[in-house]
Amino acid sequence: MEKNYVHFLKQIYTYCDNYQGEKVLFPAFVNLWNEEDCNISKKDLAVLTSEIITKLLNTGILMSTPKENRFETPYGLYEILPHENLMQYNDLLERKMNLLR
Repeated sequence: MEKNYVHFLKQIYTYCDNYQGEKVLFPAFVNLWNEEDCNISKKDLAVLTSEIITKLLNTGILMSTPKENRFETPYGLYEILPHENLMQYNDLLERKMNLLR
């Protein structure tokens, strides 16, 4: 599970780095989980994703955005704020990620 968590976190960070200034719904983050690697219940995945999003909200990477029409969707809407890259790509990081695979 730890290996899958690290890859999931990497996917979320990469998504935030690539889509700065964009608005995104909560399910977009949930969908970054690779289901082939490890089966996890949808409830546990939602809780895990929520914990990661809370950390990103607290560090100022994400900002909760009110929806224009409150009946539009039940999911949270977030704006990815401009920030320095969360994923610092270098040889050391690549070696660590390859060891976890």
